[in-house]
Amino acid sequence: MFRRFALRALALQRQTVQTGVISRSAVLSAAFASRVHALPTTSHLATRSFAQSARQKEAPALFGTSGKYATALSEAVQKRGSKGDLRKISGDLKTFYDTYKTFKPVRDLLDNPILKPDQKKAKLNQALPTLKLHPIAQDFILSLVGSGQVDELKDIMIDFEKLVAYEMNEVNATVVSAEALSREQLDRVTASLKSRIDPSETLVLTQKVDPSILGGLVVSLDGRSLDLSVASQIKKIDFALRKH
Repeated sequence: MFRRFALRALALQRQTVQTGVISRSAVLSAAFASRVHALPTTSHLATRSFAQSARQKEAPALFGTSGKYATALSEAVQKRGSKGDLRKISGDLKTFYDTYKTFKPVRDLLDNPILKPDQKKAKLNQALPTLKLHPIAQDFILSLVGSGQVDELKDIMIDFEKLVAYEMNEVNATVVSAEALSREQLDRVTASLKSRIDPSETLVLTQKVDPSILGGLVVSLDGRSLDLSVASQIKKIDFALRKH
């Protein structure tokens, strides 16, 4: 059995070397999809028992300056807005951060070593309305700039996103494939992943394409991963053959 498996893997490896590509049928074979679909409910993909109630989940532990700001922002949203505003505000922080990194006038303003924080805040206050940010997000950004902590924004965004996912009862998942998945294939993977989380939780699925995995899938769910890629299988076979 091992010999047949090894020969099949080596044949696939030769095919990859000779053609430089693997056909869609090989890349996204039913075998790989079925392996994801057939994973038991108690699979090590889970970071907690899937039968566990969402209310039993622990809030993410945040530390340092970014953790303090992210927590303060989350509390401000719950006091001044609603839980539904969390996702909007998270997106607005990213919008501003992207603007800061890509739009030279804003970058020059905030990185200007001569201007004092309150001067930067006053100038930025005139430009922010054009981004149409949520009022809470806008106030938070101005407060951050006024306190000279704008360099912390990226880390704050990461920590705030953790709080948003917790409050919105979301579970993050990523599927990496050598080629874009078809709708049918994506639906099968999505259904399989949803079966491994609590019904009250929301699956947030991100798709990525990485030709270097050659075929198959690399699936991660809530921080745990399962490598079903052809590249990984070839490495395992190569290692086993070297040992024998």
